[in-house]
Amino acid sequence: MLADDYNPTNPPDPYTKYKVVTSATPAGYTSGGGSYLPGTEISISTSSAGVNYTFSHWTKNGEFYTNAVSFRYTVEPQRTEFVAVYEYNPANPSDPQA
Repeated sequence: MLADDYNPTNPPDPYTKYKVVTSATPAGYTSGGGSYLPGTEISISTSSAGVNYTFSHWTKNGEFYTNAVSFRYTVEPQRTEFVAVYEYNPANPSDPQA
């Protein structure tokens, strides 16, 4: 908390939960999203987006965060959005077609 945010007549709620949102682009499955108290350590992970897609990285609030498929995160006192980014990787054109 910043010094300018301190207001003794209206203190912050000590039990305020903050939302952690997880999603995948262009598609995929994620887990770990929810509402948590600040300082709570949570697990965030993703799984396959489907055929011809491979996991690339996670972003946090639009910025690169990690290359790990799953990770532990300590909730901060703010709304946070994690996006699992998948890249399209078509089969090698020289591969025989089934």
